[in-house]
Amino acid sequence: MKTHPLTMIERLRIENTVWKLDLELADLPPRAAKLIRREVMANLQAAAAEVGTGPAIEGLGNLHRLALEYMSSEYGSVRRRPSLRTAVFWEVAYVIVLFAVAFSATGAFTAGVLAADPSATGHFAYHGLSFLGLEPFFDLKAGQEKAIGMEVGPLSLGIFLIGPFIAAFVGGRYWRMWTGRRRTGRPHGTPAQRA
Repeated sequence: MKTHPLTMIERLRIENTVWKLDLELADLPPRAAKLIRREVMANLQAAAAEVGTGPAIEGLGNLHRLALEYMSSEYGSVRRRPSLRTAVFWEVAYVIVLFAVAFSATGAFTAGVLAADPSATGHFAYHGLSFLGLEPFFDLKAGQEKAIGMEVGPLSLGIFLIGPFIAAFVGGRYWRMWTGRRRTGRPHGTPAQRA
């Protein structure tokens, strides 16, 4: 069969298709995704040179289904897979819970001070959040809030900056990218390379 060199437009169409597939493979380990990208790119270029770019791309079928097949070959069942959506959910949930605890505790302390003395005046600090590395404070003058602030300690930097990443890593099951491979004995790579 006669082959023809690919034009720039055909190369861009192939690159776009591989990029779309790569987005679907976001939950795969980087090394496995790289191998899949290379294999699909080489196969598409070879097929496009023989039958044309359009038929070559159509021959891949639905990219989402193709990505699911690669995910199944890497992780097995759906429940074992890492998930970017789940990771983002846990990261956001972690931050929301931390802020809810901090703001509700500070609000409760302020309400308690004002309930004890409705015309309180002075500087009040709440040390109940020291386990989070936070110490909220506020200034009252005749029962009215004049200044509100929060002292942030080094512990809070770890809790508020590193904590969300740990929540995403554990909640999104990204630890399975390392442990699942050792447990199942499956090497990285594409299904065709493993056969």
